[in-house]
Amino acid sequence: MSGTRDPRWRVRRLLAMSPAEVGLRLVRGAANRSARSGTPRAQSEMTSVDAVLIDRVAAEDVSWWLGQELTVGRGRLLPGARDASTLAAGLSAIGVEPDATMAAAESILEGNVNAFGWTTLEVGKNPDWLRDPVSGGAWPQTFWADMDFRGAGGLGDPRYVWEVNRHHHLVTLGRAFALSGESRFAERVWRDIVSWVEVNPPLFGINWSSPLEVAIRLISWGMALDLVGAHGARDDDAALVTTSVSLQADHVSDNLSVYASSRNNHLIGEAAGLLVTGAKFPFLRSADSYTSRGKVLLERELSAQVSADGVTREQAFQYQVFVLEFALLGMAAAGALGTSLASSYVETVGRMSGFLSAVSGITGVPPSVGDGDGGRAFVLSDRAERQAASAAAVGAMAAGDDAPDAAETSDLEPAVWLFGAERTTEFAAGFADRHASDSGESAPSCFADGGYFVAAGDDQHGVIDCGPLGYLSIAAHGHADCLSIAVAHGGHWVLVDPGTYCYHRDGSWRDHFRSTAAHNTVSVDGLSQSTMLGPFMWGRRARATQVAWASAPWFGYFEGVHDGYVSAAGVKHRRSVVFGKCGYWLIVDHLEGSGRHQIDGSFQLAEGYSRLPGVGLLFGTADGRRAEFRTWLPDGVSTGVFEGEEAGPCGWVSSGFGRKVAAPVVVETGSVELPATLLTAVVPYAGEAAVDVRCLTDGWDGGTVIEVEHPSGRDVVMLGAPCSLAEEGRFTGTIGFIAERPGGTTVAGLGVREWTRAGSDVAHERIANILSERE
Repeated sequence: MSGTRDPRWRVRRLLAMSPAEVGLRLVRGAANRSARSGTPRAQSEMTSVDAVLIDRVAAEDVSWWLGQELTVGRGRLLPGARDASTLAAGLSAIGVEPDATMAAAESILEGNVNAFGWTTLEVGKNPDWLRDPVSGGAWPQTFWADMDFRGAGGLGDPRYVWEVNRHHHLVTLGRAFALSGESRFAERVWRDIVSWVEVNPPLFGINWSSPLEVAIRLISWGMALDLVGAHGARDDDAALVTTSVSLQADHVSDNLSVYASSRNNHLIGEAAGLLVTGAKFPFLRSADSYTSRGKVLLERELSAQVSADGVTREQAFQYQVFVLEFALLGMAAAGALGTSLASSYVETVGRMSGFLSAVSGITGVPPSVGDGDGGRAFVLSDRAERQAASAAAVGAMAAGDDAPDAAETSDLEPAVWLFGAERTTEFAAGFADRHASDSGESAPSCFADGGYFVAAGDDQHGVIDCGPLGYLSIAAHGHADCLSIAVAHGGHWVLVDPGTYCYHRDGSWRDHFRSTAAHNTVSVDGLSQSTMLGPFMWGRRARATQVAWASAPWFGYFEGVHDGYVSAAGVKHRRSVVFGKCGYWLIVDHLEGSGRHQIDGSFQLAEGYSRLPGVGLLFGTADGRRAEFRTWLPDGVSTGVFEGEEAGPCGWVSSGFGRKVAAPVVVETGSVELPATLLTAVVPYAGEAAVDVRCLTDGWDGGTVIEVEHPSGRDVVMLGAPCSLAEEGRFTGTIGFIAERPGGTTVAGLGVREWTRAGSDVAHERIANILSERE
């Protein structure tokens, strides 16, 4: 289904375009055909350094003048690097020592490049920029617009060669130079850039095929040269590299990803690349054009692509980090230009940071909702595992907001480079006071516009997905994950989103990791909620709707519904989640419809869990973390545990691009007459179990009573029958809900009408509905 060489895919892709987009693509295609030459040409045949520089530079002084400009201009983009002693003191003040950066730079000198946040690619001391580091094959020198990197004849996913050619490693070398002053780091920066120019003729090859990749490389070059200046450059290097910068920026500017069907993070990254290029290389003839165009696009697209509550509309959390990093680069570039971005832009940065912090919670790491390829806009820290936490902390600082709850002062390392040590250390000084007053809990949050709900308390944290599939007509980076839930305990994820694993390398695995079956939700008749039409294209889409959301001192409640199976199977899926803050999650899945259907509800555990011997569904990790499941299922539905099943497949998680590992998944599966309800309790804990969940199926006429014993006492949760009629002394609602803590006065309900419960310690009439109004 994910093979893009299938003519059907091309037809579907065409149908996803508007007439205006088709026209733009035709115009660009004609321009590309006219620009195409039979063989690659060296950049000296296409233009000269004199032609790309501003008029005031005399030709005979170009090499000397560029060297002076680059050296004097050090710290234009990264003001934190202007003074080595201030830089070192600033990093030390937030708990960052240079050891990790220096070790990473030494590894680069030996031929190793960090990639995707979790692995190392061996590229050698003299990298072959056209070699795929996984397959070992060399990408052809094909005209960029003719490059079919989706069907690459066995070379594999282009994301690997692109990762190397993004040149993030040059920035690490530049940081090592700024910290140590050792010329060997600066020399390697210049050597790698020059060698890249020599083997990548303009407009030919894999490294020109994506304007976003070109833009990210321009950002890396700008940062690296901002750190090293002309140190390490030979006589003609600056002229050669400056000419290439201009040609690459022109290529980005001429081929911006403005298409109505797929205008996503690519356009934001390209805009940031233009703005950074104009800010770092003001001596280019087109610098003003780059900065003005980049600034306008960044401001426009950040507003368009981010919801009112700070969620990127691609519905992919790793791309939320990616876009936030580009937004921060825009602020740094604006500072270098002595200008400012719109106040709404800064506010959006703050909202993005707040959302990222909320979904990450006590873990500091967001669940892997939607696509993610480990992409970085920049690398100004050597703790890849803290990328999201770092982006959230730096974004909060840049926007003038409070630091995120789970932030560490060392997360601010990129801020020292981007905005200077003084501003960063002043912001970090407030961390100690904030942490002293914190309870250590994540705050419950509702991001209704973006479609996410965060339940939190004590050591618990959960994220519920009730958002749209993705952005624009192809929804490229979305997954079929309506009403999926991720749960963390004690700073570690327990129930996880499975991740992405790959894009182009293996279509069947690409499809699996995007499918409903791979997520913590329910599939019906083996279907996904939405229909895949290609590796980055969707057809029919499920629509999710929030029904109710609330948080009280001791519980949280969510209810949502989606229509993903209505047209294909006549089934509507409704899910309620009751979160007891003392340590339990009750998940109620009601399938509305008629007839017999195959039902599969999945709960994917994180890597490191394994099933423990004994009775029941108990899982644990080597360091003593535990997760217990209890299920109450209709006749015909049973529970199974699977791990690393190739057929299906089933029981896999991917914590990084190109990486997949087996992990247990609990599957509630069977054929059942609808309507039917599945009830699942999940209790994460460490040490000895402190929470006991019991279901009293006959304890409530037309519904279910769940009793939970815990250290604080006993909770009683009553779930009414779906679509029940109102009766005296009963309640109504699609899935009615009442929770009480006997012995006190805390009672809350949804759709309650004159409720009483004989035999309880409390009796209430006309219980106040503290939950949001339902649609």
